[in-house]
Amino acid sequence: MLSKIIGGSIAMNRGASKKQIPISFMVLAALFVASQLSYAGVIDSYVTNLGNLESTYHHDSYVGNWWTSDRDGNNASYWYVNYAPGNGSGTTWTYLQVALPMYTGNITAAMLYVNVTGGNAAYIGHTSNSYSATGDATQGLAGNEPVQTINNPALGWLGLDVTSFILNDYSNSYDWAAFQFSPYGGNGINSSFSFSIAEPGSTPANPGNAPFLRITTDAVPEPGTLLLFALGGTALLLRARKA
Repeated sequence: MLSKIIGGSIAMNRGASKKQIPISFMVLAALFVASQLSYAGVIDSYVTNLGNLESTYHHDSYVGNWWTSDRDGNNASYWYVNYAPGNGSGTTWTYLQVALPMYTGNITAAMLYVNVTGGNAAYIGHTSNSYSATGDATQGLAGNEPVQTINNPALGWLGLDVTSFILNDYSNSYDWAAFQFSPYGGNGINSSFSFSIAEPGSTPANPGNAPFLRITTDAVPEPGTLLLFALGGTALLLRARKA
């Protein structure tokens, strides 16, 4: 009789072990997988009305030369007219400054998005040293690093790959990224390119069609997240033992 009781007890323990081991194994496996997962993080930083500026150099052989600037449009254009014996021309550049947001993980991509409203071509340049940038595009920081030539873009959102330039900005601890859109034409060849502005009063919650910088990272779970996984796994283990 005693041997039967002992045998029964051993059998019960073995049965309990068979129930607990798979649960324990699965919990530990889940924790390991969770610790190895990486999560892509996407951060959008919008240009404000202060951060966009259109600046035009006017020439008239009778009147002279002068500059105008405004925040009513974003254009990169050149026009020329010959009204012999005189002539006139206008060259327009657009300057953008956008804040560089905080992020976790490593940057895998950075895209500058503009909402194209018209035109055929333009150059975009990045400011290699934006240490002095304040977020106010009236600083007119020149885009001395060529990024891309835009040719016959479709209307709507256009993404421009600026990953290497943004990585450089972060490596130099800059607070702002600065870009300049320049006309493709010149010397009597007309060209134009236009895109939506950041409207006055626009906010990250209501940006409208403001240009924006999108940064993608391989952000991993924070320590607090992993702690929650561990606590959850411990709770499952305790529950399995009680059962």
